[in-house]
Amino acid sequence: MAGLSGGGDVDDLQCDMEPRAYNTVILTSFLIWAFIHHVASPLIFNRNVAYRALNKYKRMEWDSRVVSTLHATSVSILCVVALMKESQLWEDPFFAQGRIGLTALCISIGYFLCDLISMPIYYDRKNQLIFTVHHSVATISFYLILIYRVGLFFGVYRLTTELSTPFTNQRWFYRKVGYTLDRRRVAIVSLIFSIFFAITRNFMIVPYWLFVYSICGTPKHMAAREQLPGLDLPWFVCSLTLDALNIYWALTVYPIGYKSAYMLYKADWRTDFHRARDRIRGRFLSARRRAMNTELITSLRRSTSFNLIQRAWEEWSLFPEDFSETELFTMSVSERSSPLRRYSDSDDSNSNKESNSINAEYLDLLSDGTSNEIMLISSLVKSASSFGLLAELFLVIFFVDCSIFSVGICENLKLTTGSLYYPNFQIYRFLTFFLVNTNVLLFVFDATGFLVFDLLLQRRWNFVEKMKFLLITTWFPGLMCLIYYYIKFACSRTEADLFFTGVHGSSSFAAAVTVVSRQLMHDVSSNAKLQPLYRHGSLFYLVLIASLQLFNAIPSITFLYSFFGLLYGWTYLRFFQKHTDGKRGDFRSSFSFVSLFPRFFQPTIAIPVNFFYALFVAFKLCPKIEQQYEILSASSFSRDVPTVSYSDNERYKRMALQDLNARLGKKQEPLEEWPTLFDEEGGGSRPPNPAAAPPHVPLTAPDRMETKAVQQSTDSISKV
Repeated sequence: MAGLSGGGDVDDLQCDMEPRAYNTVILTSFLIWAFIHHVASPLIFNRNVAYRALNKYKRMEWDSRVVSTLHATSVSILCVVALMKESQLWEDPFFAQGRIGLTALCISIGYFLCDLISMPIYYDRKNQLIFTVHHSVATISFYLILIYRVGLFFGVYRLTTELSTPFTNQRWFYRKVGYTLDRRRVAIVSLIFSIFFAITRNFMIVPYWLFVYSICGTPKHMAAREQLPGLDLPWFVCSLTLDALNIYWALTVYPIGYKSAYMLYKADWRTDFHRARDRIRGRFLSARRRAMNTELITSLRRSTSFNLIQRAWEEWSLFPEDFSETELFTMSVSERSSPLRRYSDSDDSNSNKESNSINAEYLDLLSDGTSNEIMLISSLVKSASSFGLLAELFLVIFFVDCSIFSVGICENLKLTTGSLYYPNFQIYRFLTFFLVNTNVLLFVFDATGFLVFDLLLQRRWNFVEKMKFLLITTWFPGLMCLIYYYIKFACSRTEADLFFTGVHGSSSFAAAVTVVSRQLMHDVSSNAKLQPLYRHGSLFYLVLIASLQLFNAIPSITFLYSFFGLLYGWTYLRFFQKHTDGKRGDFRSSFSFVSLFPRFFQPTIAIPVNFFYALFVAFKLCPKIEQQYEILSASSFSRDVPTVSYSDNERYKRMALQDLNARLGKKQEPLEEWPTLFDEEGGGSRPPNPAAAPPHVPLTAPDRMETKAVQQSTDSISKV
């Protein structure tokens, strides 16, 4: 195969189809699409009210989109099947042929020719020009592949982009039928369309050009040049033209997908589910009523005469009005006839009783003389959520498999550059690489990071928000490290940077956890010893990672991976995290990026940070900070706190009260000796008994006033 030069060996790879057979399939495809467009579709949809309400040109566009949907569905299925079953296309992308792939190209050429003839009737000039360029480039490229029998793989790979076409046509049909953009089904179709468009027309560009780069200049490429002179010009020009058109369309598609996703996120799904449940329940009840009526009337007809039936109907109605809803439901929905089970308050009370009994047993166990250590451990385990328990479990499992038993699965779970493009496409590694660890120190750091993260947040974040933060602080840093490895490979041409060295572990997440502790605990904690740890915990962690990396105790990529985790974690918390009050981000000046470092370095770090921030704001990659303040006042304490969320406001109120109590405690004077109301026999006052004096406890402002009043009254009594 390495010596292919366009001779007899190339013919061995060809299919039995001749160019005449190709032309026959193309002509048949053209006639079928033209028949559906101009004959079948108008006859089928002529009874549709929305179709009849359209003018002539919109009807033509309706018919064209019907044809486009049928073509995209059939061709996409054929191309996916060809890439899966015809393995020779992957082995030799230049000369290998496959009957399924060739048939898909012929069908597409016939469709493009039919659409080129019909487009001038109903499209405006702008869309007509864009689609004419698209169809012409695709037709010329596919026909060159059929004639010269070179590069079938690239044509089939490009045709998989038609997977998104049926959904954009469905959106157009919904609009013409009368559905508005705020309808739920329109939003769902729009979101699916934008996802398929992004995957097939934008994201698949990257592995395509990486594969082209890997085979460019190989002997097979040179042989293809000899068979088709000037191969590179149509190959690159056509591919770049199609990619440019897809990027141009993406500017319109991505906002549509974002709006649809936002609308679906804001939708009241719970109410819809309740309505659907009630609707199904109502239909079931009506069906049961009809069945019971029919059964009762049939039994009466069999046993009595018509007069008895009528008398029974008058004396006892089938469903009296005094039946309550519960009795009616119990009568119509029984355990024998329906799998449905209605919720009752008794279930909730039973569960509450069980939980209360469990809690009582737990408290009794703790009060039976157990030590403080057991209480501390049990409280930690009890406070750990499902997120922390699952994370720790998977960390331990993968560490045991990788380090102790040496099962050998860790190399297939790490994230490497070569595992993401042809011929691997091992996307599943994004779900495993941050849980895999072969280094003991990094395993301890990761486990501690998950535990601290879970104990810090507890009930402040839900499970979805925790998972979102975990994926943001591991996926994006992992991708940045892969880009670093790819640039390193491009400079050194060392294959180890692509296939053997990669990213694993959750050190980036642990670095992001230090940012979370800085955000939540720095302004709240009253412990002066822990304040430097909360304030500069991120810097301490990076210095520790750099020191261990300097002595080769951990992999060489760990510091870069951890720094990107800190950067992405801070960016998400600073600008994009949504809070319960509807606002996003934490715009406090105490949570700026330079505040993570000592004051001596802040002016130097602020220069590049402010430059990049202004650049991102100019390109609208992050929002502009607008300070918003809420005044929290007490009798002698006031502080400006940015409104971040309801939970943050509560924290700052508690902090203000703590500071107020501390100030009042400092100003409190020592209590005088407890006075006596009766003198001793010597005429002098009896010295106070220290054992009888009340203990000295911190008093609040009202208590102090009462104490002074008691002192004044006792002094006056003693003088009398």
